[in-house]
Amino acid sequence: MKNHLLLAGLWLVAATAFAQNIKVKGVVKNSTDSVIAFRKNGFNAITRARDGQRYKAKLNSKGEFEITLPEKAIQEWLIEQGDQFALLDLCTGHDLNLVIDFTQTMRNRVSATGPNAAEVNFLSYLDKKQNEKYGDFYEKLKGLNPAEVLKLRKERAEFQLATLEDYHRQNKLGDDYYKWLKTLYKYEPYERTLVEQLSAEQRADPNYVALLTANGFNDDYAAMHSSEYNDLANYYMHFKINGSKFPLKIADFFEFGTKDNLGGLTKQVFLTRQMMFFAANSKDSLYNAMLQKFKTSVNHKELLQVIADERNAYLAKLAKSNRSTENVSQSASLNEIFKKYKGKVIYLDFWASWCSPCRSEMPNARQLKNKLKGKDVVFLYFGYNDKKENWLAARKELEIEGEHYLLSPQLISEANQLFQLTGIPHYVIIGKDGTIIEKKAPRPLDAFAQLSKLAEEK
Repeated sequence: MKNHLLLAGLWLVAATAFAQNIKVKGVVKNSTDSVIAFRKNGFNAITRARDGQRYKAKLNSKGEFEITLPEKAIQEWLIEQGDQFALLDLCTGHDLNLVIDFTQTMRNRVSATGPNAAEVNFLSYLDKKQNEKYGDFYEKLKGLNPAEVLKLRKERAEFQLATLEDYHRQNKLGDDYYKWLKTLYKYEPYERTLVEQLSAEQRADPNYVALLTANGFNDDYAAMHSSEYNDLANYYMHFKINGSKFPLKIADFFEFGTKDNLGGLTKQVFLTRQMMFFAANSKDSLYNAMLQKFKTSVNHKELLQVIADERNAYLAKLAKSNRSTENVSQSASLNEIFKKYKGKVIYLDFWASWCSPCRSEMPNARQLKNKLKGKDVVFLYFGYNDKKENWLAARKELEIEGEHYLLSPQLISEANQLFQLTGIPHYVIIGKDGTIIEKKAPRPLDAFAQLSKLAEEK
């Protein structure tokens, strides 16, 4: 088993054991549909997975609904109806009574009554205060360099913390949610600056590394509850091992993590993230060897269970895999593939069966396809660093319609250079004449306007 897959392999399916069932009831005002859907929006703090499963509830004639949702930890959820959505922080063990109105502004679409209402209503309270102070915050970020962006983000985080304290004095917030929010506001400015502002060259700049990791990595609570914190730790370790270069061998990265660069639960969670790759992709001999190494450094019961659950899920999926033969690209170059679709706009999706964020985008891609039906747009799916049997099974499970190719190592190397891939999912737009329009294109929910315009061009 080759283990030279990119760091993107860390984005994997999360274990869902120990989830609590939360009862949510409420009413949808100004409803445009008879169904409402809930799905997790945030990343799992430990594994960085995103669970894209939708939980649907029917509305009665008054717009009322009831639904039971599984939740293991505090996490942001999306509430969807048609093309509209709202945001909700769902706390464990807290049943809710909601009022949802999609005609309101984003943070004012969800409110709650009764017990635990304060935790839901905080977001609209915070949004109002932020708008009064900052207006359109993202407009203020335009034209700033990354250091200036971070400074402004940290200033806003301090304002968020002060607003939280003020709200907490007036309303009863649960201790868990209060601590979760404080942790979010502490690390989010650094993680968002890393993701949204830094180029590949800047990520490898020691000055930016020092700036973004200034809080250090000695926070056990954040290790178990904050994906932002763990992403920063991952970034720090990637820089330490090879200056943030790709490709990165996962086995080497795991071995590096067993050293003394990190400590406490931060180290154990880091190793769990790397071990997820071997649990979901490796033959028994390699998995068992890596598991022994893993257990010498990790003793936290929840983290050990995460790996056991992931391995069991992988073996179950493997047993049910569709092993039929289907087209696997034998093309010598990417250009040979693209030539087949000349005259059409290509929306290119790099994905893998093991990539949870990739899988969660597939329903959005299906919705985009439906909106572009009949137009000169082809959806091209490139299987990236995947096993054939897993790739085929995931295509069948997710019902992905479109043109599919499982890329060879040579084509993967070509794609990495041509499109500057540093992780998946990754999207590209290619024009009708074969010109690359966007090397880093928007995700499906945000791509319609651009694709529609390009499809109409002669």
